[in-house]
Amino acid sequence: LNSINLKNHPELVRLLEDGEELADLLKLPPDQLLLRWFNYHLKNAGHAPISNFGKDVHDSEAYTVLLHQIAPDTCDTSAMAMSDLTQRAQRVLDNGERLNVHGFIKPSDIV
Repeated sequence: LNSINLKNHPELVRLLEDGEELADLLKLPPDQLLLRWFNYHLKNAGHAPISNFGKDVHDSEAYTVLLHQIAPDTCDTSAMAMSDLTQRAQRVLDNGERLNVHGFIKPSDIV
């Protein structure tokens, strides 16, 4: 997470909220920047924001929406039709693989 900063990713300036200065954004720790980025994409997809990377993502819905939002031609939303949360999480990981993101987590880590 330490590589998540404005120097390495100047596009993060899009994450500024109304009335917020660049200095405020620069003060955020990497995990909060990541959360802000995640919610930026969820908002653009018309999805409710998350407040943490624990219980708010355990059902894989937010991950599914995020991946589809950033790569709609590559990542589908078929996980949303699955009732089994472990299968849903596996579908999220499968979508990540399609983006050449090789994870070190298992579906049970998400659920």
